[in-house]
Amino acid sequence: MATLMHNDRLAIYRFHACLTCCGNPMPILLVDWTDVRGQLRLMTLRASVSIKGRSMIVYERTFTFAQYNSPKPHQLFLDELAITHL
Repeated sequence: MATLMHNDRLAIYRFHACLTCCGNPMPILLVDWTDVRGQLRLMTLRASVSIKGRSMIVYERTFTFAQYNSPKPHQLFLDELAITHL
């Protein structure tokens, strides 16, 4: 089951982003890194929008700490984020 959901994750994020941003053709996305468990092993790069003062995640991806804040994960994240907002 987890594998099936992982394979469909971009479609799921696309659906969620459509529901979240459908009323705003040019939403402002807030993108930031966060530590998954405070252990500096896994880092999540997350895009969210602010709706009525609450942060709503529209896409996120986890990377190893070795990949933290480097160009390759940034580009991969942006490429996948673009796919979720077609």
